[in-house]
Amino acid sequence: MKFGVRKPDTTKAKFSLPKTPKEVHEHEGPYWLEGMVSLTEVVRSFSQGQEGSQDDIPGRLALGSAVGRIVMIGEMIYGERDWYCSDETEHPEKSVKKLLPDSYPTGGDFHDLRRFLEKFRPIFQKAEEGHRPYEREEIKRKLHDVWVEIAANFDLGSYFRQSMMTNTNGIMLPSGKTATSEDVAMIAKRIIDERFDTLVMNDPDYYGVYQPGFAFRMLIEGKIRHLYARPDKIDVWKSYQATTQGREKKGQIVTKIMVGDFKNSRRELFENPNSPRGKAIRLTRMVNENIARKFDWNLLVRNSRTHGWSRKSQRVFLITSDTPDSFPPDQTGTRFICFNEEGEEMILEMPRLTTEEKELATQDLRDYFAKAA
Repeated sequence: MKFGVRKPDTTKAKFSLPKTPKEVHEHEGPYWLEGMVSLTEVVRSFSQGQEGSQDDIPGRLALGSAVGRIVMIGEMIYGERDWYCSDETEHPEKSVKKLLPDSYPTGGDFHDLRRFLEKFRPIFQKAEEGHRPYEREEIKRKLHDVWVEIAANFDLGSYFRQSMMTNTNGIMLPSGKTATSEDVAMIAKRIIDERFDTLVMNDPDYYGVYQPGFAFRMLIEGKIRHLYARPDKIDVWKSYQATTQGREKKGQIVTKIMVGDFKNSRRELFENPNSPRGKAIRLTRMVNENIARKFDWNLLVRNSRTHGWSRKSQRVFLITSDTPDSFPPDQTGTRFICFNEEGEEMILEMPRLTTEEKELATQDLRDYFAKAA
């Protein structure tokens, strides 16, 4: 239903899976992601040689990724509580298997996440006397109950034990620090008790797409390269919903798509473009701005592969130089969610990059590929 696709000869909506973009011919074989690197790899490279940043950036990236997974599960359950907390025996069409692809379209661990959500669904279908299963406090309480197993499934505890490395005269040595001083229980208390209400302020005019993978196809120095990026969440307006259409006509909805990343950081790190993380933040913002403008379900490629030992097929949204904008810039936005802030201070909406900032970010990316060649 989120795709809003309908056959022209029918009065009732009939929905189908997204199509493959025209430039990719899957029937002729897989689409090979030549020269692919991840945005995370590029961002980590910016920390090399910067004083005081060797321990900071990799640690925050690692922990942010792990905690982002936990938050994603909580948001998924709460955002889809209308069907997730209901009895699936009465509504078999509302199964996790059928509905999860709408919110988690490209995840490499799709089946693990599906089994996890199916396993814990019966817990969220029950409620204490006098309460309803889909109440926010009921869901928060149950997230506490399953937190430890969530952490074990996605190896969150390893980030507490992981020893950070530092670059000393070109030699990687233990820094004596860990990626986080918090153990799993402490992180649970901070995120669920103190941050969850702000995180799940889901707007009925938007639906969430979690951790979608994007591959940007570029021609650099005569060679095809691919940059892989995976934002934590995209909020997309419900163009198929009549009430949302009405509010859009009245001018009450301006932003139609918002791309966001979860960060285990304070907002000041993202407000200062001259900080050690300035280059990394600038590039991330440029990538997210492109995703916000280009996002379209028709860009989904179901059979992409990379060269090397592992040639497992994966799903990505492919963006090329010919991909048109789906949304005008003034209807898009990007944000960072800073877990070390409280309340509304957590949400940091970013202004659009200037032309000069985009040129600097593009040059940083070209410099990285030139060094990696």
